[in-house]
Amino acid sequence: MRHLWFALPVLALACSGDDEPSATTNGGPSTEDTGEGPTTPVLPTLTDTSPVDTGAPPIDLDRYDPEHLTVVEVSLLEDDWDALTQQTRRYIDILLGPDCFSGPPADIFTWFPGDVVVDGESVAEVGLRKKGFIGSMSSTRPSLKVDSDRFVPDQEFIDDTEHFTFNNNNQDVSRIHSCLAYTYFAAAGVPAPRCGLATMRVNDSDLGVYTNVEPIKNAFLRRMFGSDEGELYEGTVTDFAEGLLVTADIKTDGADLAPLQALSDALELGDDVLMAELDPLIDLDGFVRMWVADGLISHWDGYASGRNNFYVYHDPSDSKLRFIVWGADAVFEDPNRDLLFTNGVLAARLWDHPEGQALFQAELQRQLDDVWGEDWLNAEVDRMEALIEPHLLEPAATGLGIDTVRAFVDERHAVAQAFLDGAPPERPFVPPAPIECVDPVGEVAVTFDTEWDTLESDMLAFDGTLEGETYGETFFDSYVGAGAGEDGYGTRLLVVWGANPTFTSFDQVVLLLPEDLEPGTYPVDITGIFGLVIEADPVGERTSLIGGSVTFDAIDDQPGGRVAGTIDGILIPDVFGVL
Repeated sequence: MRHLWFALPVLALACSGDDEPSATTNGGPSTEDTGEGPTTPVLPTLTDTSPVDTGAPPIDLDRYDPEHLTVVEVSLLEDDWDALTQQTRRYIDILLGPDCFSGPPADIFTWFPGDVVVDGESVAEVGLRKKGFIGSMSSTRPSLKVDSDRFVPDQEFIDDTEHFTFNNNNQDVSRIHSCLAYTYFAAAGVPAPRCGLATMRVNDSDLGVYTNVEPIKNAFLRRMFGSDEGELYEGTVTDFAEGLLVTADIKTDGADLAPLQALSDALELGDDVLMAELDPLIDLDGFVRMWVADGLISHWDGYASGRNNFYVYHDPSDSKLRFIVWGADAVFEDPNRDLLFTNGVLAARLWDHPEGQALFQAELQRQLDDVWGEDWLNAEVDRMEALIEPHLLEPAATGLGIDTVRAFVDERHAVAQAFLDGAPPERPFVPPAPIECVDPVGEVAVTFDTEWDTLESDMLAFDGTLEGETYGETFFDSYVGAGAGEDGYGTRLLVVWGANPTFTSFDQVVLLLPEDLEPGTYPVDITGIFGLVIEADPVGERTSLIGGSVTFDAIDDQPGGRVAGTIDGILIPDVFGVL
């Protein structure tokens, strides 16, 4: 019997140059001049931000003290917690229907009341809600926002803090990517949130290590730019291009897209006037610093590569747009990954322009000479590892993830210098849309009743049904069985398998299962439990992604434990190319 799920481990992965940093951004690490680059660093500290005095109450910088592990305890009604964890922003809903990419992602999360204790300070009746998009979605360890006065007017924490953002590091087994990334961005002179490490406990359940990331709110804007009177925009799967600008999320009441539209219009102009037209519209040096830093630490899910995870602030002091980095958890992974990201239309236009390309190259050399340093980056890795080690839920896996970060730090400088020393590469052509809207290609309905550790057994011995169709063809249901367990790569799978009477063609419905599942209903989506259908015959294979739900009547991941339930969903083409 041919098994096709051997290929599935790849799904775990799917899922001006010379100017000094301005006074309103964190300065880079200073060094003793040894002639060998930054080997004796002074790390950027939280007081290096030099904020403009606006008369606002001082922010308690200890919230993000790099030496401190924030301890968070949350309590709320179990029914509310269950409802909170099940809410999800399904990517399939963004891809389908007449409103596809017609505006920013819908705000689908609900605020729930609960009590929060942060480092011993207890505040009752705060607002709690889930947050995240695609990879950071989780129904077991959700990222959380905390709003102290959501239900109690004017309620604040003791230092006037109103908002916390606690990220689950769901895409980062090392648990240190975000804080290390934001430390590097700040050192390079890029507006970035402060970040600290935290532990999270909800209703006496230990959820492990989180990051305490400074929210991009008015307090951040005042600290970074000296004013919160400008317009703020969030970019999530968006760009400054025709048809995509409408997906930018306006965060300031009463604002419109006019400042972003002006940038979009300028990017349509010819090279002879491009740079002159951009100069009054954006902080070009600041953007280039972010663009280069994205590439150096391989932040492939940021603006220049993923057209995702960024903010833009329309600064009232000079009416220029300033970029703010965000969502930096997919970083420090592959030291050999290309460091030139040009998927974003602004990055593409600059690289294609001689002056823009020169800015990139000069800034890359500056960061290599004056900011990047293996010693200080590895010291940060060591410090973070020591801080979180006693609190890890998966210490072995986290240790391997941290080793990957160290390898990246040690090898990336050479890769970047080779890029500079070689001929400038041509920019690959990238279509203007991030992902085109799609139509469903079928539907699937499955039942399964199997045991854990049955992937390599005769799955026909375990009950299953497979109904529906894809691309106009019904599923094979002459022989149907189900299995569950870990494959040879440690990936946790549920497989419902069907074959034609001659066993020459096969259909498989496959779910990637997170740990700690309990009986209940969960979304099946790129942002939930990842599911797909694999159809194989002598001619080849075809995959479709599932958008729908799975209900587990039983889920016991001990050997011989019962795994039973149903899957229902629609099917779309594999637009992400995960297999």
